[in-house]
Amino acid sequence: MIKSMTGYGESKNQNDYAHIHVEMSSLNSRFFEFHARTCRVLSIYDNEIKNKIKSNCIRGRFQLKTRIEFQNREEMSIDENKVKNYIDIASQIQKLNNNVSDKLSIDKLISMSDIYKIEDKNHTVIKSLYFECIDRAVLELNNSRINEGKNIGNGWSNPAHLR
Repeated sequence: MIKSMTGYGESKNQNDYAHIHVEMSSLNSRFFEFHARTCRVLSIYDNEIKNKIKSNCIRGRFQLKTRIEFQNREEMSIDENKVKNYIDIASQIQKLNNNVSDKLSIDKLISMSDIYKIEDKNHTVIKSLYFECIDRAVLELNNSRINEGKNIGNGWSNPAHLR
């Protein structure tokens, strides 16, 4: 059976604590390559995810994109040191270049996912939710690669377009 290296899979999962959305795509490549665009909260699992994908897919260039939205912000707190660091860096940039007119707004700070601290008890909940998403996305990705391979195989066995 021919298995294409091009594929796509996605999955969404949520519980009372968070909503996670995972997108995974693969392209043709001679070797295994893995690129992750994950938020800081989920990036600690990138190596585990890479190994999970590698155990299912030997070759190809894989791109992982994730988003997480926390449902209950009461269980989160702000990392004050990181917020202060961002403000200091913004001030330094403004001092270096007087032409910079934008100031670091509260909206921009709030959108930076790494300023939030998650309670330790919730890391296992997040990891479980995330890995369920990953498993479903990898399964969907593999199924799309198999279906694409069948289409390629059908084109070879019925080469009407080559006449």
